[in-house]
Amino acid sequence: MQRAFRRLLDVILWTLTSVMRRERTARLLNPIGTCWLARQVPDPALRAALTPNFTLGCKRLLLSNTYLPALTKSNVELIPHALAEVDGRVVVGADGTRREIDVIIFGTGFDVSHPPIANRIRGRDGTLLSEKWSKSPEAYLATTTPGAPNASSFCGAARSPTLWFTPQSTSPRVAT
Repeated sequence: MQRAFRRLLDVILWTLTSVMRRERTARLLNPIGTCWLARQVPDPALRAALTPNFTLGCKRLLLSNTYLPALTKSNVELIPHALAEVDGRVVVGADGTRREIDVIIFGTGFDVSHPPIANRIRGRDGTLLSEKWSKSPEAYLATTTPGAPNASSFCGAARSPTLWFTPQSTSPRVAT
C-alpha cells in the first residue's frame, strides 16, 4: 500500500513538474489555484488582494491548508503594500498606512544567503545585520542573532529562512 501511494505521489509530482516547465501549459493550472483561493477566502475583496498576477508555478508554491484561512481571521489585516518604515511599534506601508504591531515577520524568499531585510535591521551597536552577515548569516542554534536581541530566525521545511523582529510586544498583532 505504501509503495503504491509513493508511486502515485511520484507520478503526480512528475506530471506537475512537466506541466510547469512551460508557462503556456502551466497556465492550465491557474483555475485550480483560483478555486482553492475562493474555497478558503470567502471575502471577494481580500481574495482579489491575494490573487497573484503571475502564472501558477512561476514563483514558489505555498502548499498549506492553514495559511489562507489565517488571513481571514478577525485579528488579521492584510496590507498589500510594501513596508516603508518601522517606527518603534508602528509599521508604515508604502501607501502611508500606519499600524501598531508587536511582531513583524519577513519571508526572505529565494535569497537565502543574503536576506534583503538584513539591510534594514540594525543591532544594538548600530551595525546592520547585512554587515554582520556579509559572509553568511549566523545565529545561535539557528534562531537568535548575536547583537540583535529582538531579531530571530528559523528555517522552514524547505530551509528557506524567515527573520522576525519583536519590538517590545504587549498584545497579539502580527504584520507579515
